[in-house]
Amino acid sequence: MTTFVTRQTARGALVTLFEGTNKWDKVYGYQPNSFNKRASVLTIRSGGTQWSMASQHTNPTAYHFIVVSYIIVDDTASWNADEAEDQLDELGRVFRQTIRDNVGSIAGADYLQVPDSPSTTGFVFVSSVEYRFEEFEITAHYVAGS
Repeated sequence: MTTFVTRQTARGALVTLFEGTNKWDKVYGYQPNSFNKRASVLTIRSGGTQWSMASQHTNPTAYHFIVVSYIIVDDTASWNADEAEDQLDELGRVFRQTIRDNVGSIAGADYLQVPDSPSTTGFVFVSSVEYRFEEFEITAHYVAGS
């Protein structure tokens, strides 16, 4: 029996990767109910699996992930709403750079892919606290399968 990388393992590797940047106050491998008023948060959620049975020994697999960067809109200790927008832009840059620099090193993935479509931005309240967010997608491809 062959043991392949699971989606949970790949998601955990993404969490570890982004924690290593030290750019977000907290990185979650799920969507928590509260951010405890942290100024910057990143969530990484499972977004589905795509696979095929190419042969008896290979089943190429793609794990999709939804990654959302959150910035508190008005944190009087750190920034105001105008500066929050700058923070969102900077964390978007860090996200792209981190993926580019680690394209083949996430839990044995053969390669990472992001869609050719734009990220999504907006505002959301989490536990009555307003956050600005940017949502990205990442796909980890495993040629041999998982």
